Amino acid sequence: MSLIPNPVSAFISANKPLLLYAGIIVAVIVLLTLAYCAGGGGVRAEDDRETIKMQTQTISADGNASDARVADTMKIKDQEQELKDVAKSTATSTSDDARRARLCVVMRQQGRNATADASGCGPSPAR
Repeated sequence: MSLIPNPVSAFISANKPLLLYAGIIVAVIVLLTLAYCAGGGGVRAEDDRETIKMQTQTISADGNASDARVADTMKIKDQEQELKDVAKSTATSTSDDARRARLCVVMRQQGRNATADASGCGPSPAR
């Protein structure tokens, strides 16, 4: 052994209780930090699952709405074509009154009561 004392050894031997408490405090801080981070991960995962669920529902609703728009567009085109066909077929073969009556019947069958009334078809027949 040397006659010159080691300053680190002297500090440790003089402050053993203080260093022991400091070590315990550091360990507790590390454990609390790890516990906090681990708990937050679970909450984030749950939030992510909820977000994914909402996005899936939105995509599904958008797809359904798109399908409905396509179906509505096709129905409108078919109805317009039907009106054109009726007007074309009755234009040469019947009088204006008969043609108007036939168009009114077709519009009412298509559910266009307001349009039929505005076109001068008169009130819809009672059912």
